[in-house]
Amino acid sequence: MSEQAQRRAVAEKDEADAAAEEATRTGEERAVSLTSVTAELTVEREEKSRLASELAEVLATAAAEQELARLEADELRHDLESTRALVKQVEQERDVTVQQAEAKEQARVESEQRAAAAESRAETEKVRADREEAATAVTREQLESARTDLEHARDALAEIRGNLATATAEREAARADIERERLHGEQRVQDLHTTYGRQVDQLREELTHSRNTAAKQRRTPRQQPAGDTDNDTGNDTDNTTTKE
Repeated sequence: MSEQAQRRAVAEKDEADAAAEEATRTGEERAVSLTSVTAELTVEREEKSRLASELAEVLATAAAEQELARLEADELRHDLESTRALVKQVEQERDVTVQQAEAKEQARVESEQRAAAAESRAETEKVRADREEAATAVTREQLESARTDLEHARDALAEIRGNLATATAEREAARADIERERLHGEQRVQDLHTTYGRQVDQLREELTHSRNTAAKQRRTPRQQPAGDTDNDTGNDTDNTTTKE
């Protein structure tokens, strides 16, 4: 009986040693797996930080471009207001010039009427005595002066009409330039919004893909068969993932 008990004790000791060795080997494998998971989590954390930095830089650049576009639009609006003020001033000057031309034209008509009346009186009184001849000469001199004034008025009117045509052409050209600059500014702002919106969407998709990949990698260790010790290690891994 003592020999059997001794053999049983030796067998139990060998079995215990084998179990201890298996537990040690399993623990080492679990430690290696935990180290690998920790390294993957560290890489994922660094990748997330890098993506966040790149996204912040892209958003900052987009904000700067939008601010620049806003400043350019403000400058274009300021130029438009200045041009409108200039066009209004030119139109006012044109109106004054037209009024002056109309006044000169009225004076010319009145002068011609006076000249016609003077000629009629001169023809009527031509038969009168020589004592009225001096008065007739004076009337003729007045007529010549009126005609000279009329020619000057006509020249001035022609010059005014030329200036008016020039001012009108300049105004139309200024309006065309303003419209072209406005369209250019609006198109540029729209292009900037579209470009940076597309870049931000692409970065978001890449970030979402990275998160999904990391989630799949975190779920991979849970699919391995495990005993009680596996459950403890799995709980530790879950806690670590939850903290992240």
